[in-house]
Amino acid sequence: MRIRYAVVAEEIRRLADANARGSDENAYNIRDNIAKTKEAGETRGATIRTFDTITRQTHSVSESVREIYGNVNGMQVGSHQILESMETRKKNSAETTTESGRIDHSIWLCSRARLMHRPVPHC
Repeated sequence: MRIRYAVVAEEIRRLADANARGSDENAYNIRDNIAKTKEAGETRGATIRTFDTITRQTHSVSESVREIYGNVNGMQVGSHQILESMETRKKNSAETTTESGRIDHSIWLCSRARLMHRPVPHC
């Protein structure tokens, strides 16, 4: 009978050792999971901050693009106004040249009429 008790006791010791190893392994796994969960939480926070930064920078770039578009549009309007002004000045210059030629011709006619001692009403 003692042999049976010894065999049973040995089996109980082996089961206790296996149970202790399993408990140690479970404790290690729990600590490891807690550490990984904490790391994941920290990573999540960093990820959120990074995406917030990206979002702010994207909005800033978007505002800059809108401003550039507005400036380009303003430049187009200004360029159109400059071209219209140049066309007007060109037309006015042509009219001035024409009128200047008419005045020169009138002065020449008046000078000629005076030389010939003829009265000219518009001179």
